Amino acid sequence: MNEKTLVVSDAKATIGVQVLQPLNFDMAHTHQRLLFKVNVAGVNPANALDQIKVVILQNYRWDNPLRDLKPTFYVNNSLEYNNDNDIVFPAGNEWRWADLQSFRYQSDRVQNVNYGKTSTEVFLRPDGDRSRQPYLFFKDYDGFYFIQTTESLNPAYQTDYATVHFNFTPPDHAPWPDKDVYLLAQFTGGGLNDSTRMVFNAEKGRYEASFLLKQGYYNYAYVTVDRSDPARKPSFEFTEGNHLETENGYTILIYYRAPGARADELVGISSVSSLNLFR
Repeated sequence: MNEKTLVVSDAKATIGVQVLQPLNFDMAHTHQRLLFKVNVAGVNPANALDQIKVVILQNYRWDNPLRDLKPTFYVNNSLEYNNDNDIVFPAGNEWRWADLQSFRYQSDRVQNVNYGKTSTEVFLRPDGDRSRQPYLFFKDYDGFYFIQTTESLNPAYQTDYATVHFNFTPPDHAPWPDKDVYLLAQFTGGGLNDSTRMVFNAEKGRYEASFLLKQGYYNYAYVTVDRSDPARKPSFEFTEGNHLETENGYTILIYYRAPGARADELVGISSVSSLNLFR
């Protein structure tokens, strides 16, 4: 599991941001583009190009941030970022869900439950490839989860745990020879590591992974990583698909390094939903 990330901002910079459709035809229906302006008059940097750094997160994920962005224009402490090729994210798809608020009432995503004397096992229904399916909107939590139970009064200390088994069936029930498959979710810490890498079961023709989870409602997705990619960049392309219409949340972080300082200071933060694209 990955550690949680906490950021603390001393708001000195203001940010105006829009989510747009990419101008590049090859990405116009699968990616989302950000255009934003930053006013750094509050810190008045002597050299904004060196002292100001930008980090952009999609759905608060730290596994695929955009960094090292350079402004297209810089005039009077105002930095404008509108490079169509640099500030784009694969849009992904709405997140899958598992309703585990009750281990007795089995929700639509639960195939069966084994009730042991000392433990409970929940087997979710097999998940298939969605990359070739048309986009379908439904309300999700962008990969997050909440602890909740319908079987008691206080989920803080009355919820139960279970070992939950996830499985993904690839096309033709065959493993990818050059890719690893990971389960991506905030309940795992949002990272890609040995605990989130799925193992292919040749007998059943599917990838499998298990996690100990508390009763609640969980969002998750499956991603692939090319083994030859040194950056280990996750992709929705072969498992979930990418759709311009997908609802995503974006967060822009503005960092400033003062002269002689030993660390960057977070001086601005702004969030926007891609739903603004269609308003």
